[in-house]
Amino acid sequence: MRVQVEAFVAARSAAVYAEQAGRGHATQLAALFRAQPRVGTEDALAAVTEALAGADAESPRSARLKALRAACAALVEDRATATFDDAMADAERTASVREPDGVVGLRAALAKLPQERMRARRSRWSAAIDAAQAPLIEMAARRLDAAMEAATRSAVAAYPNVRASLEGFDLLALADGARGLLKETRDAYADVLSWALRQLELAPYPGDASHHDLAHLLRTAAISLYPRGFLKIAIQRWCGEFGFDPEDGISWDLESRAHKSPQPFAGIVEAPGEVVVCARPEDGAPACAGLLGALGQALATNHVDPQAPFEDRWLGDGAIAGADALLFAGLAADTRWVKRYLGDVLPADAQRLFALRELAVLRRRAAQILFEIELPRLGGAATQAEQWREGQVAATLVEPPRAGWILDVEPQFAVARRLRAYGVAAGNARALVERFDVDWWRNPRAAEWWRGRWAKGSRQSVAGAPGVLAVGVGVARRLS
Repeated sequence: MRVQVEAFVAARSAAVYAEQAGRGHATQLAALFRAQPRVGTEDALAAVTEALAGADAESPRSARLKALRAACAALVEDRATATFDDAMADAERTASVREPDGVVGLRAALAKLPQERMRARRSRWSAAIDAAQAPLIEMAARRLDAAMEAATRSAVAAYPNVRASLEGFDLLALADGARGLLKETRDAYADVLSWALRQLELAPYPGDASHHDLAHLLRTAAISLYPRGFLKIAIQRWCGEFGFDPEDGISWDLESRAHKSPQPFAGIVEAPGEVVVCARPEDGAPACAGLLGALGQALATNHVDPQAPFEDRWLGDGAIAGADALLFAGLAADTRWVKRYLGDVLPADAQRLFALRELAVLRRRAAQILFEIELPRLGGAATQAEQWREGQVAATLVEPPRAGWILDVEPQFAVARRLRAYGVAAGNARALVERFDVDWWRNPRAAEWWRGRWAKGSRQSVAGAPGVLAVGVGVARRLS
């Protein structure tokens, strides 16, 4: 079973990269499952669970079996939803948005929306994107129903509790931290958001603003410091000086393609050995942060011991990889890093806006996890959509995208991993600063620290990581 799961996970990862990069057709997940008839079955999950019950709880074998069980449980869900996933991927690739300059694909429109300077044009584009996404809503809702049914079929627990049990985190503590974050950071967030919107004359008050106003605001902060033609050069120069070859097993795909993902990502073809830093060619701090984050994930993947069991190379806690991306992405807002590698001083106002961006994402995800915890108990689509909207408006103080109530619900309760990643990143940052000072990113000994951590793969420990409330309060302090 281990061999079959490894082959399936590797094949799917390569297919997902090709599709997200806009290089291939939509990922045919159902076909991959047909090629591996045992993968994603309840019998396979039961066999791994039985093996885990007989293993020494403190042994490395037990840890690997736990990772394999979590993966097999996720694959049961994936098998049940494969036809919906394939249909959604096809629909997303063929969806188009009409704008003043012509018709573009949905992904291209999502990437271009924050770049538009005129608010009236952004509003029209946003409405057109909502219309293009409308056919995806019913597919996503049916996918979610199938996922919840598959995940809870043999478990006496609600869907989020199933994932928490499999992945080994405290769901109640995470939810309490999310509530505390929203409460403790609201005033600081609201004050700086109001100031920022007035500075750029985007809206008189936060309540009058939309999600595209916030995206435009945060994209344009100090944009001249982050020119698209120089970002790759600067990032690769830093990486080399830090002690890593940015092209050793890593390729860089910065071409513009119609169906390419609007977000930078690391495409894993082989772990380790073949990873792609993939992004659209854009300027601005978010683009720089996205490239740095993808590079962090690529380096982590390529420094895993190639002889390690596949559970250590491919599976494990997703919050660890997310934390690496967050910590590396944060260099785009580090005044010392910007001065050294982009050649200019980061203005104080831009630093506040970058902290605002981080807090906006944290608050949005805090509201998202609280919504998803309640989702199995909510009524029909209209009730779910309104509940989600109310939570997002309260969290971000801007009007959210219409289809977000269902399209933002990722498989396997991924919002929990994304939120937990902030705590893991904060713990790693604290360790780096204590050992190597605030400019750890230029210390060769820090590079060795990273090598040692990455070599462990999924065996890295996340014990002692700060909670999400502490992380949010720390970010809010940077707003002043």
